[in-house]
Amino acid sequence: MTGDLIAQQLIEKGPYDTKRGVVPLVYYPLFFALTGLVQGLTVDETVARARENWLPLIRRNLQFWLPVQIVQFEFVPEELQVTWVAVFGLVWKIILSTLAGDAKRDIVRADADIVRTEAEEPFHTVGPNGEPALPTKPAASPRTT
Repeated sequence: MTGDLIAQQLIEKGPYDTKRGVVPLVYYPLFFALTGLVQGLTVDETVARARENWLPLIRRNLQFWLPVQIVQFEFVPEELQVTWVAVFGLVWKIILSTLAGDAKRDIVRADADIVRTEAEEPFHTVGPNGEPALPTKPAASPRTT
């Protein structure tokens, strides 16, 4: 069952009288959960990714769907409106998939940036007598041949 169908079942058969909250409160959490699952993210990585992308995604949704639906109701003949929405629904799914990208690659890239930053700005500690202690290089691991 896709996010669209789940949302429809929750709203149409539930005690709700409006569908306004479906996309931000049902569809997008399912989108992030399923893409995180498919891409092998941990729960923490999925939640962090959802928090980072949720508001920009809502903005993109409004920027995309408001013009599409204004044109639909103003210019598209009634008998073609279902086709119109289906085509643009497909386009929106492509946009979402593109925005989803490869989440693991993005996380690895972010981790590499953190490591690079730590290497450029080494962590300084204070020695036992209060003097600054310079970072030490990790001991080389013994090689077994």
